[in-house]
Amino acid sequence: MDLIFPEKAGGLPRRSMLERYYRVYYGYVLDSLRYLKAGVKFGPDSSIGDAKFVIRIANTEIVIDYSDHLTLAPQFEKYPWYFKFHYSEGYHEAHDNLFPFSPVSFYDWQQYHYLRQQIKYTANGEMILSRQYPHGNALHRRKQVQHLLKDRYGALAATERIEQVQFWKEISNSLVSVCVPGARNNILDRGHLQYLAFGACTISPKIITMLPGFRKLIPDVHYIQCSDDYSDLPEKIAHCRKDRKRCVEIGRNAQQLFLETSTPPELWKWVVTQTQKKRSTMPEPPASLINRTVDVVIISNATNRTLRQVTENCISSLLTSEDDIQFNVVVVESIHGINYDREGVETVYPETPFGYHAYLNLGRKKGSAPYVCLCNNDLVFEKKWASRIIRAMEAQPAIVSASPLCRHYHPTQGIKPNSGLIEGYQVAKHIAGWCIFQQRKIYETIKELDESFIFWYADNDYSETIKYHDLLHVLVTNSFVDHLASTTIRVTEDARRRQLTSQQKLLFDRKWAKT
Repeated sequence: MDLIFPEKAGGLPRRSMLERYYRVYYGYVLDSLRYLKAGVKFGPDSSIGDAKFVIRIANTEIVIDYSDHLTLAPQFEKYPWYFKFHYSEGYHEAHDNLFPFSPVSFYDWQQYHYLRQQIKYTANGEMILSRQYPHGNALHRRKQVQHLLKDRYGALAATERIEQVQFWKEISNSLVSVCVPGARNNILDRGHLQYLAFGACTISPKIITMLPGFRKLIPDVHYIQCSDDYSDLPEKIAHCRKDRKRCVEIGRNAQQLFLETSTPPELWKWVVTQTQKKRSTMPEPPASLINRTVDVVIISNATNRTLRQVTENCISSLLTSEDDIQFNVVVVESIHGINYDREGVETVYPETPFGYHAYLNLGRKKGSAPYVCLCNNDLVFEKKWASRIIRAMEAQPAIVSASPLCRHYHPTQGIKPNSGLIEGYQVAKHIAGWCIFQQRKIYETIKELDESFIFWYADNDYSETIKYHDLLHVLVTNSFVDHLASTTIRVTEDARRRQLTSQQKLLFDRKWAKT
């Protein structure tokens, strides 16, 4: 059977996606094939955007998506065989061309099988393991848990980083391992999967990653589930101390699940079996499924004719941008007496001093549509901008927050129009604070925009908030809303200027413990 795998070509830029991830992700897939002594031939780079590449088995194209996140490749429906590392319960089952692929666990499979004979988890130890490195999206969560464990259990809490093999071997002398997921608080990351493979009992929030065979990790069968904020960890650990036999049984079940799904023979048997079945690709969601009502909040401060005209132009371009979408526009205008009312447009005048988040909250609460768009007044909306975002959200319901692309600004950040959905939380790149499009249900989780942020750092606070709650944000690069970057808010009084600007940084740093 011919098997064509992308080769790591020489001369790649050091920061290219292929150069950066080849050893970690491509290498994991390649090592599993080499362990099986598969006849691998090498071809050119076959990456299809960030964190996805194609291999060929007997002339069948197979997509391997190693992203930690929930989004899929642009036009993923056209690939009949799409295997995703973090195929997630509640998000991906609707797509019949999409299959789970075990995320990274081991590279040296001979070493794993050798160590599996040495590492024997008995739950007779007292050590509570939590040695995952705090970084990225897991920085705050892992630090929080490690501090909690150190404060409560002192020297019995093992939180420092150690050498890899010792990281595995100390399972034999442990009571339980507390695993804090990485990119999202419900993901099965590498360290956790390795612990399962060695038969350790682990504690973590609910894991929604599914393994080959559409196998789920079941709480109290394969791991012990704690609350999302880890507040009940002491209670869970106390139960482990009282019932160590149960811990051993959970560890044994976890290891069996790993052996049945995630070793190279089982993993590639799963892949080959699926590709031998006939499946249809997913069509684009029909227009009839899309709810076409959007509440749009526009912040305006029309202190002169020019700024009033900026707001008028913004409203006009919005209302003519879509034929089949109803926009309910609320203009939050700081200058009393300036009125934009017309069909579909309401002007409201806040009674409080300017606060960016406060004014957005005020405008949002005027409506009840399933979609909300939070906007500056210096925008030009292009045709079909909203329907393209809604289609992305309908196709991938995990997307609850999005921004359109600005054709003047985003190319300066290396982002081209029509380059797919780009997931991320970087302000002024992924999160275009001048235009944030949301599913209204996002407020069931984040509650309110924090009204402490009245100007600067409002976008940064929004970014940290949705990242903290593991809510998915994307930049939709075929949706165009151009930002004119005019100055809407002008402040002359020094004390007020400081309140709106530099003091906001101090507030942000305190809230999110930035140093």
